[in-house]
Order: sequence, then structure tokens, then C-alpha cells
Amino acid sequence: MIRTAATGLMLMALGALAVQAGTTSLDEREKAVLSQPDSADRAYELAEAYRETGELKRGVAFFTEFHKTHKPNTMSLVWQGSLKSAASATGDDMEQRLDLLQSGVSDMDRAVRLFPEEPRVLLVRAVTMSHFPAFLGMQAKAIKDLESILAASGRLSPGAVAAARDALARLYRETGRAADADGLAAGKAGANR
Repeated sequence: MIRTAATGLMLMALGALAVQAGTTSLDEREKAVLSQPDSADRAYELAEAYRETGELKRGVAFFTEFHKTHKPNTMSLVWQGSLKSAASATGDDMEQRLDLLQSGVSDMDRAVRLFPEEPRVLLVRAVTMSHFPAFLGMQAKAIKDLESILAASGRLSPGAVAAARDALARLYRETGRAADADGLAAGKAGANR
């Protein structure tokens, strides 16, 4: 019994340290973005950390404040929209959730207009929208974005190309285009040879 209690206390302490380490990491990444406001890489790393830690509302709040004093860089605005869209999936007030979703889509669309030559902006918007429920009517837009991204895939990292392929294959299947999804998978297998 004592051993179980000691193990439980140790696990709680490790959990608290993990939470504290995650917060410290977010704090450090926020400072990095503020010290390098033009760095798309710092904004991307921070947004990914918010997503990975589930700190979506904190991310929305940070980027909202950031954009009050800094011009958007290629990643900050699109990620602000992506985080808003993801945060809209929870909560009791449906009107508030819908407003957050619409604001997120608007941010992502604005980012694409501001940075039309940056494929990572289109990728973040497309992958984000690929997770929206079909009734929102965003699947065609996400498919178009993903097809454009893959047509110009030489400008993206292999991981980004894989994310685009996976999202597009999933959307093809969800929209009744299984043959296109299979063709995409066959092209991927051929590319890996």
C-alpha cells in the first residue's frame, strides 16, 4: 500500500514537471517569436507547440495580441486561423463556436491572399480544412488547395508533401473518389522506390 502511494506521488510529481516543462517551452517559444517577429519558422514552431500541447486558446490569444503590434509573417496569421478553427470544436455556446470557426477561416483566407507564393500557408489552410465536417462545405476548397500544393511539391519538405498526400487521399475517400485516393497512394509508392 505504501509502495503504491509512493508510486502514485512520484507519477503526480512527474506529471507536474511535464506540465511545467511544456509551459516553459511555450513561454520560451513565445519569447522567440516576439524577439524575431518576422521569422516564419519561430511562428510555425510555436503554433505546432500549441497544437501538440492542446493549448489552442492560449495560441489564439497570443497570435491575436501579436498581430496588434506586428505585421503577420507567412506563418503567424494562417496558424492563428488554424488554431481558432481547432478551438471552435469545443465549448457549450454554439454561436460563439461558429463565430470562432468563421474568424479562423477568415484569418487563413487572408493569409493565403497576403502570401500567395508561400506553399506552407496553403498547406496549413488545406490540412486544417480537411478536418472540417462535410456539412461545412469546405472539402472542395481543401481538395483544390491540396492538389495545388502537390503540383508544386518541389518547394516543400518531404514531411509537408506526405501530410498533403495523406489529407488529400482521406478527402478523396470521404467524397467518393476512392480511385483517385488509390491513384495517389500508387503514385506515392512509385515515388518511394
